[in-house]
Order: sequence, then structure tokens, then C-alpha cells
Amino acid sequence: MTYHIRIMPYQAISRVISAGLLTPHRFVLHIDGKHKLHHGKWMLVSIGTHDLRFDEETKKLSHSYRPLVYMFVKQQETTESVKMLCEALDEVAFIRFGVFLKPGTVNMDHSNGFRQGVLDVWPETSTYEQHASCTYHYMSCIYHAYVMYLYHVRIVLYRIRIMHISLDRTDIITCWPHLKRKIGQGEYLSTTHPFYENLCEIMDAIHMSQSEEMQDLLTVLGGAEIEPEMDANNKLRALWNEYCVHPWNCWSIGLHTHTPLNIANNQPIESWHRGVMKTLARALKGSTAAVLENSFPQLVHKDSIARISNRIISYRYDIMFCTSIS
Repeated sequence: MTYHIRIMPYQAISRVISAGLLTPHRFVLHIDGKHKLHHGKWMLVSIGTHDLRFDEETKKLSHSYRPLVYMFVKQQETTESVKMLCEALDEVAFIRFGVFLKPGTVNMDHSNGFRQGVLDVWPETSTYEQHASCTYHYMSCIYHAYVMYLYHVRIVLYRIRIMHISLDRTDIITCWPHLKRKIGQGEYLSTTHPFYENLCEIMDAIHMSQSEEMQDLLTVLGGAEIEPEMDANNKLRALWNEYCVHPWNCWSIGLHTHTPLNIANNQPIESWHRGVMKTLARALKGSTAAVLENSFPQLVHKDSIARISNRIISYRYDIMFCTSIS
């Protein structure tokens, strides 16, 4: 495996961890990778958190990504590389504070490598409830029960969930804007198809669910409308199997409300990626050696100075470890 990992300077990462990452299950992590940075097809993957601040210029609240660990990797989004990235962050927390991290939610795009890597480090991680692994056929079977005994079935589902739910766990959130963009580009159904507007309304309604029970109900009702279109549009079935059943049915705003600053998207890290491309795009086009020795440390330095602390003036000697080919 070929990889190169760098840790945010020790003083900076310790400050972020101590500020909000020590309370179990009460903070958010983001993980994502940026492609097309290097001619050698290396990918920049990072894990970090975000904060909420008021932007004086725009007079708006904004979520700002705070990267903590970076990985320049040749094996794209593999389980082992993601596992190593998460372990590096956990190790820093243990060395500095004597505890391992227990995030409330981990936000990511639809990536099995990301998901399994997170599960390997934080094995208690789930989406929002294990019993939600029902397939569409199961939900179709109870559809008529919803229509005839809507209130009673909802109470039954609620009681089933209460039997299993535990707030002391880590949960996975997948990025709603990423899914919304794919639907908007006609990846699953042509934008000129007569059912397209209905599909958008159904997915928007599920996303705006205010609770887990509401998401379950809207998924069942929406699925009944989508089902007749599936035979003629196989991509609709792919959409359902990818995003509307366990483990990726986790993009509603009403999920994980026990975690402060939880958002059903990965936009903070996407915004950070745009900043990386703007400031370091040319530097990341050099040789592999130049990128690893100069451009990559420049990125760490920029984040530690501009985003974390204006008192950190040295970055070359604060790197915790670098690992390349093994």
C-alpha cells in the first residue's frame, strides 16, 4: 500500500480536540477525498470536524471545516487506508488526553471504503438503527397496513425502535447535497421524464423528515409511488437500493438530533476542497517527491496558521509521523 499521512501540528490539533472532541458522542467528524489533484492519481483524504461561526462580511452563519489528519494516498478510498487515517486521529487523542475519541456522527459520501474503515476503528458506529435494514419488498408488504391502520402501525414501529435505540453510539451520515446533485443531473431518471418532478418531491420530503419515524413513513409512502416506474427505469431501482435501504438511508435532517452541529451533508469539507484547489492546484501538479516534500507540508502549514492558530510558526518539526511505502 502506498500512502503518506500527516498530522495537524500538535499544538493546533490538541486545541481543537480539547475544545470540543472529548465529550463522547457529542461532536461531528467529516471524512472525504479529493480526486484529480495529481497526475499520478494520488488522492487527498482528510478527516476533521467543523464549527459554526458568524461571517461578518456576509452577515450569515457558516460552517467551517477544521482538518485534523491528512492522507495522500494512491489506493483510492480503500478500507485499510481510511482505517489508518482514523487510527492516526484516535492515537493523537489518546497520547495527548488519555482517551479515544467517540464521535456522535461521521459525515461521508456514499463510499463503502469510508464506511468500513470508520467501522473498523469505531465498531459501535451505525447509520440510525440496525432494524432499518428492511428492503423495499418488506416495506411494500406493510404499505397497505399503513394506509388502513396508519396510526397503529406507526406506534408499533416506534416501539420497535425504542427497544433498540441507544444514544451512546456513533452514527454515519451520508451527504444529501451529493445525492441531490446526482438526481438533478438526471443520473437516475431523465430530467424530462414525466415522473421526474414527483421523484424530486419524494426525495425532498424524505430529506426534510423531522424524526426517524417520519423518515420511515415517508420512505414507505414514497416507495409505493416509485415502484411502478422501476420496471421501465432500472436506474430508479439502483437509486432505491443505494440510498433508501440500510445502511445508506441516513440523509434526513431529523436523524441524530442528539449530536450538536450535526448536519446531513459534507459541504464544509467540500468547501475546504475548493480552497485547496484555489491555493495549491499548481503546486500539487508537480512530481510526487515535490508534492510530498513541499506542497503537502504547505497545505498543513496553511491550515494550522490560517484556520487554527496564528501563533504556530513552525510546521516541519510538529508533524507526528509520515509513512510512505510498505
